[in-house]
Amino acid sequence: KEVEALGGKAVPIRCDHRDDQAVKRVFQQIKGETGQLDILVNNVWSGYERMLKSDPDEIPCDPDDPNSVGATYRWDDSFWMQPLSIWDEMHIVGVRSHYVASVFGASMMVEQGSGLIVSISSIAATRPGRSPIVYGEGHAAIDRLAQDIAEQVKPHNVTSVSLYPERVTREEPQAGSPHIFVGRAVAALAADPQMIAKSGMALSTCELSREYGFTDIDGNRPNS
Repeated sequence: KEVEALGGKAVPIRCDHRDDQAVKRVFQQIKGETGQLDILVNNVWSGYERMLKSDPDEIPCDPDDPNSVGATYRWDDSFWMQPLSIWDEMHIVGVRSHYVASVFGASMMVEQGSGLIVSISSIAATRPGRSPIVYGEGHAAIDRLAQDIAEQVKPHNVTSVSLYPERVTREEPQAGSPHIFVGRAVAALAADPQMIAKSGMALSTCELSREYGFTDIDGNRPNS
């Protein structure tokens, strides 16, 4: 409804990114209905489920976890004070899904000789020790994945980048509409006839807004 209210066309497809066959069917449907894929934005993440269902300062532990640290743990605890399960919670879907979707997306793009793969990441990938290890490692892996994909798809005129949204919550002062701001960053990059020069890079929505001249829906251009 939000997409259509802005004048676009949206086709919702239910997909569990833990199910590779379900992901494959999405791309088969896209190819069957449109014949091509211009942009793929990998933006699947997990690992917050238990945190969102509780006080963020008191995240419940799984009592069966080999490193269960009691009834709860904290997001900013040292890694040895956190349960082992949070690694899988953030990597099995959060990182792996970017790879799986890119496999199917790249196959279509290479065949048609064009395309843009954007993997949503985080500045946490570049700031060791500033975030929980599992969070930083997950996004560092996404950055490296985007770089490695770029090396193999560039000869086929396909671009691969990772993108740092930098602000994604509505609760921040003057946050505008973060999903539209990120969308405008992707659209501006896709419209750049020289976008392949950025292939393999980790980009910032704020930096792209200055380069391409777009703003958020409220007219603001946030600082990086």
